[in-house]
Amino acid sequence: MRGKEYFSLSALLGNIALEAEKHDKLQLLYPQNNGAEADGLYAYFVYRKLDDKLSVISPSLDKLALQENDADIVFRILLAGDIALNAGSDALLSKIQQAFQLGIPDEDTLVRWAGSCRDSGDFLLVLGEPGCIFDSFFKKTILQRMENDNIKLRFAPLSEMLLLEWGKIDKFTSFNSMKELMARVSDAMGKCSVFSESLEVLQQKNRDFYISSGGYAEYRHGKVDFIHSGLCGIISAASQHENTESILELASQQTKNPMLRILFDGTDDPVNRLKIDTFLHEVKKNIRK
Repeated sequence: MRGKEYFSLSALLGNIALEAEKHDKLQLLYPQNNGAEADGLYAYFVYRKLDDKLSVISPSLDKLALQENDADIVFRILLAGDIALNAGSDALLSKIQQAFQLGIPDEDTLVRWAGSCRDSGDFLLVLGEPGCIFDSFFKKTILQRMENDNIKLRFAPLSEMLLLEWGKIDKFTSFNSMKELMARVSDAMGKCSVFSESLEVLQQKNRDFYISSGGYAEYRHGKVDFIHSGLCGIISAASQHENTESILELASQQTKNPMLRILFDGTDDPVNRLKIDTFLHEVKKNIRK
């Protein structure tokens, strides 16, 4: 089965299996995209392994833009997640979690939350395969080594990544309004913001080099040249053998930022440890300058 060797699939199956042990019957909502899980392969694999314990709903994120009410809800959820992830405030995270128990936040609430973000100074930007970089075991094995060295980490916004993809759809009429909301949130976040100056900046990078669309490759390719006064480098991470990361590595040119590529197979690979230690040494030397 295509994609079965990916860490992101093993992690997904393992995490769901652990939850399934705690409940009699679960319903899994797992949106698929145009990456490794294209055509529902990840959701189908999980269902085949755990069909006696759960049912699976797996809509396509890439086609969701044609159902604009649902698209608006998903976009606001992702935008709130991006705010919480990069805010550096446990109190704000708790407030956002409580608010979601009452419903989907409106635009003014999102902007107000964004204005509560605190600047964390110098940082590394993490981007790549979402199923990998947001996994708890990847965080413990890879990202924790950087945080232990007092290096702040921020994550490329999922809302921005998805909106770039939706912008290619001709009949998607909410694109401009969502782009304006994202700009308002970015302005309110100030130096905490890791949104690009505009989506057009990302699109221009991809006009200069043909990149396949799988796994949000265009966004990942364009984001490596992100400009921010506190940015010290880019961590580009994905599962070992992920096709998109392999293509991006072949297509890589000289970037404006120091960059470390990590391919993760679920083990504490000594090669990755050496690469991280060397990269952090160089990053800290640049910070001291």
